[in-house]
Amino acid sequence: MMAEAEALYTAPEAKPGDMGEWKNEASGAGGSIEITEIQDNCVLLAHVFETKEKAGPQRGEFKRCKRADGLWQLE
Repeated sequence: MMAEAEALYTAPEAKPGDMGEWKNEASGAGGSIEITEIQDNCVLLAHVFETKEKAGPQRGEFKRCKRADGLWQLE
């Protein structure tokens, strides 16, 4: 999940609506990630995922911002 999200928000051509999918074969978890907003140096990511431990899709939003030193930080 984290690798797919990073590939999205670090892409030079990243734009709202870009999506990625991931699957963890070991745990059976999987889901999708979408860039919902880009503002200044921050990207808002919407995650929809399923795990074996909890029935039905789960959702979460995470904001990543690029710091002055070039590293991305979870806000």
